[in-house]
Amino acid sequence: MRDRKINGIQHITITSNDLEMTDRFYTEVMGFVKIDRPEFDFDGSWYIINKNARQILGHQQLHVIEDKGYIPDVEDIYPVDHVAFEAEGYGEMIKHLRDCNIEFRFEEIDKRKQMQVFFYDPSGVLIELNYKKASEWT
Repeated sequence: MRDRKINGIQHITITSNDLEMTDRFYTEVMGFVKIDRPEFDFDGSWYIINKNARQILGHQQLHVIEDKGYIPDVEDIYPVDHVAFEAEGYGEMIKHLRDCNIEFRFEEIDKRKQMQVFFYDPSGVLIELNYKKASEWT
C-alpha cells in the first residue's frame, strides 16, 4: 500500500434538474465560487467550496450534473452521483484493483492533465480516483 495513496476527497458530484437554480443556490447561499469545467457531452457546473482558495486543483469541489428528467426526493440517495478522491500511485492501484477482481475503467483528461479511474463500491456508489499527470501513466 506504500505506493498507492488516497490524499483526500477532491469532489462530490450531485444531480440537478435545474442548473440555473442550483448555480444560484451554491454561489449565493453557500458562497461557493463557480469555476470552468472541461467540455463534456452533458451540462453541469463546478464550484470551489472554499472561496479563498487560490488554486483550482488541490481544493475540495462540488460538481453538478444537470439531468432535466431527475425528480428530487429527500428520501432518495440518487442526488449523489459519485465521490472523487485525489490519489497517488496510479500503477500500484491498477494492479491492486485487478488483484481484488474489481472491475474499473479509466479516462485521460488532457485539458485537466489527469487520469481518472472509476469503479463501484459494494453498495453501488461510484468511486472516482484522480491522478495528476505523471510519467507512470503517460
